[in-house]
Amino acid sequence: MKLNTLKLVVYFVALTVVVGCVADKKTGRLTKFGKFYHNVTGHYNYFFNAREIISKSNDKLAAAHKDNYNKILQLFREAAIESATSENGQLDDAIKRAKVNIELHPKSDWTDDSYLYVGIAQYLKKDYRDAEATFQYILNQFDPKKLALQEKPSKKRKKATKTTKPSPKKTSSKKNTPKKVTKFVPKTTDKNDKNDKNDKTDKNAPKTTGKKDTIKSVVFVPLGGEKNMRNEFGKRIKRRTYFLKHRPIREDAFLWLARTYTELERFDEAESLLRRLGNDYTLPTMLWRQLPEIMAYSKLRQK
Repeated sequence: MKLNTLKLVVYFVALTVVVGCVADKKTGRLTKFGKFYHNVTGHYNYFFNAREIISKSNDKLAAAHKDNYNKILQLFREAAIESATSENGQLDDAIKRAKVNIELHPKSDWTDDSYLYVGIAQYLKKDYRDAEATFQYILNQFDPKKLALQEKPSKKRKKATKTTKPSPKKTSSKKNTPKKVTKFVPKTTDKNDKNDKNDKTDKNAPKTTGKKDTIKSVVFVPLGGEKNMRNEFGKRIKRRTYFLKHRPIREDAFLWLARTYTELERFDEAESLLRRLGNDYTLPTMLWRQLPEIMAYSKLRQK
């Protein structure tokens, strides 16, 4: 009986792995079960271990720094130590684990998190140039606009396949009626005409025409006032929440990139990133509350 149950378990695991790796032939995307498989295994294997190693190394580096009460105390003690060679081995191991997770589960929801923790490990190692490159990669690769553009072609293909089925009959009838044929007009001329019209209207259009323009004028709303924040239309603005959903990590990369710029003494670039996040009403509260701390760290480094 024990051997039979073991065989069943092995067969079931093998089936889950095979089904999880199979993608839909029409769309080329993973099935729902495949997505679930990659999310679970991607989260609780290499990524989980890499995150635990980095958090422990962070605590050890912070504990290694000794405060000097005759000087201004450091906000980030893990970054105040002169060298992090004692934890380089552990951090390199964490980077390898995160990279393996990216290779094994590239389509899971935890690939962006893996990239983020690669950058954090590089930051703790004081490899600020490599950390900057990693955070910049996250900002470019996981841009919501780019991700939306990647999903649009598949929808257009589906619509095209539906409309092209009854088309052969219509085309055959048109070939028999040469009287209705008109001169061919390139599509590019129509687009240029439309663009010229849009350019004329854009020049005369007012600069402030929506909610985005009002958001740009706000920086660092006080903690007590975030509940009563309203835009110019009188609507209450709520911050984004991800209850039982995976939260995208791109905005965390903004914060860590600002810290990296501060360590590289590129203070203007760091503060511009923080202002950009501070002007976003919908930024999650846990991230929004870190902005004043990192801004204060930049000011302290500038004395």
